[in-house]
Amino acid sequence: MRRLRRTAAIAATAVLSAAGLVAYADPAAADGYGYGCAGRLVHSFSHYDTRDGELAARSYVYWDGKDSCARLVKVKDRGAPTTLHLDICADGECGNDWDQYRYQAVAAVNGDHCVSVEVAGFTAAEQEIYHDRLPGTGFAHCD
Repeated sequence: MRRLRRTAAIAATAVLSAAGLVAYADPAAADGYGYGCAGRLVHSFSHYDTRDGELAARSYVYWDGKDSCARLVKVKDRGAPTTLHLDICADGECGNDWDQYRYQAVAAVNGDHCVSVEVAGFTAAEQEIYHDRLPGTGFAHCD
């Protein structure tokens, strides 16, 4: 009986630890405010390296009931400074972030619907490895 309790306790600890790791592994779910963006997640997109087809980054769009915000999060080359380009546009107004980052870029715009996002990522040698407009045509999150 004692051995069964100890085995159950170890298993429960392992499950809880794994659940904690899983929660932090997804950057969109790690906190309610999206690491710099307030509101709820309304869209997410994946961006693939044109050289090898591997996942290079993910973008997330948040809406707080009034404003929209986007995050571009590196998957490849995390921790190494590379150029990220992020534009988010709504209602004819755009916010952007274009600089050298180790992990992510964040941009916000006033306006709550009909959002478009444009992203690009570069290697340390400034070679563009992805460039996407999301959605491809039109707008996302139109109410």
